[in-house]
Amino acid sequence: AVSRFIAESEADVVFLSEVKLAAWCEDPKAKRGDGRRRERHRPKRGDKRSDEEARLAEDMLRLEGYRAPLWSLSDWRYAGTCVLFRRE
Repeated sequence: AVSRFIAESEADVVFLSEVKLAAWCEDPKAKRGDGRRRERHRPKRGDKRSDEEARLAEDMLRLEGYRAPLWSLSDWRYAGTCVLFRRE
């Protein structure tokens, strides 16, 4: 439904808030608020749940005419954002 809405709207810029994906961390045992460095531009991977959620989000946002999504993700699965820009 989101992919269809974006495609039909032909928006130049799409902003998604409250993206429910955690940011990637080098330490797979990192916990919320532990101060470990996160890579906010890429979704967490490494466990079944995170892998599936990241794959679903990336598939949903792989849209013709748009650049790859730009992420700003949080330590824990809430409050992330995503921006899509039209290529033209």
